[in-house]
Amino acid sequence: MAKKLKVWGGMSFRTGKQSRTLVAAYTKKRAMEILGLTSSAMTNYWSITGNEVEVAVATSKPETVFCAIKDGYGLTAGEFKAFEK
Repeated sequence: MAKKLKVWGGMSFRTGKQSRTLVAAYTKKRAMEILGLTSSAMTNYWSITGNEVEVAVATSKPETVFCAIKDGYGLTAGEFKAFEK
């Protein structure tokens, strides 16, 4: 049975401002590598999201970091952009 793609979400400052950040990966370890996070940071500040918009965005391009800057809740898919280093 193939592993299921999971989507992790958290807050970061990758864009220079606080932003909602997402990544889709098959394992927590791989998500940590992509995000450059320690195990402690991942465990304490990130979680698997079930938000339909976030899941759709992140799974559209697995192992890509997506960020959206907005105050409050209710982000739309169009507000998330792939983050390029």
